[in-house]
Amino acid sequence: MSYRKLPNHTPLLIRYKSQSKPPSFQSNSPAKQSTNLIKAYLDNGLLKQAHQLFDEMPELDVVTWTAMISGYTACNHHNFAWTVFKNMMMECSDHPNAFTFSSTL
Repeated sequence: MSYRKLPNHTPLLIRYKSQSKPPSFQSNSPAKQSTNLIKAYLDNGLLKQAHQLFDEMPELDVVTWTAMISGYTACNHHNFAWTVFKNMMMECSDHPNAFTFSSTL
C-alpha cells in the first residue's frame, strides 16, 4: 500500500483565521437556556418539571410558548396543549407563528 504525500499547504482553518477575526461566541440568554431546559424536560416526559419552570419564567416569548405546546402534543396531552395555546393568545404580546399553529392542531 502506498501513501500519497499531500502538498505542504497551510491548513484552511489557519489561513482563514489569520485573514479575519474569528466569530464571537455569545452565551445563551437565560430565557433561551430555560426554553432549552423546558424542551429537554418535555422530551423526557417530565411534564410537571417543564410546567413548573415555564410558570417561573419572568418573560415568555413565542418560542417558549410553542415549546410547551409542542411538548404537550408530543406527549399526547392535547388538552394541555390547547389550554397553553389559549393562554398564549390571552397573555402573550407576540403572535403565534406557523409552527405554533401546527403544534396546536
